[in-house]
Amino acid sequence: MPEFTEFAQARQAHLRRMAFLLCGNWHDAQDVAQTALMNLCRAWHRARRADSIDAYAHRVVVRAYLNQRRKVLRQQMRAEEYALASERVSGPDSGASQPELRVALLAALAQLAPRARAVVVLRFWEDLSVEATAEALGCSAGTVKSQTSRALSKLRAILGDSLFDEDEGERGPERHDGHGRAGTVDHNHRGGDDRLRTHEARRVATPRSGSSPRLRLAWETDDRS
Repeated sequence: MPEFTEFAQARQAHLRRMAFLLCGNWHDAQDVAQTALMNLCRAWHRARRADSIDAYAHRVVVRAYLNQRRKVLRQQMRAEEYALASERVSGPDSGASQPELRVALLAALAQLAPRARAVVVLRFWEDLSVEATAEALGCSAGTVKSQTSRALSKLRAILGDSLFDEDEGERGPERHDGHGRAGTVDHNHRGGDDRLRTHEARRVATPRSGSSPRLRLAWETDDRS
């Protein structure tokens, strides 16, 4: 299937990075990404008729991740990730380096339930709307909102108040790929080199209640073998 091959070659790096944010390590992310691509290939006759092939691919990756997590009896984290997750993370001004902050954020994400983690990744890394996230997860928009609120509360409890910003509204992550914020990027399939490298993505997420503080997630995603 030349059409699927073209899509896979153009988007596999992006899907692999999405899988990494879900899984928290490259070994599991590689398995999830490969499983997702195989499942997408089998369902290509449906995917190619979807309104957005990227959105369809997101659903396939999330389902592959959730299926993997159901098979895992307990969550495994490396000792250094446990140590970083147990400490309150201070802001950049206190001397915490960006790589340390990134590892701590990934460790905090790993403490969320699989579906809650999927909600956070889809909403604040993929920059999907509530409705698009609900479609990807096969649930209602209300469920996405409630899971987002609970997930952000747990992340705040883990990471501390220093990553919360009371003054900024909700905005998409800043991508240093020449396209500005993620909200301005066409997420449909594009040919060529569409690596969407995110050297430093920042998201301010505002719970819908309006009274809750805003969580600023700053993470750096790099390909690792």
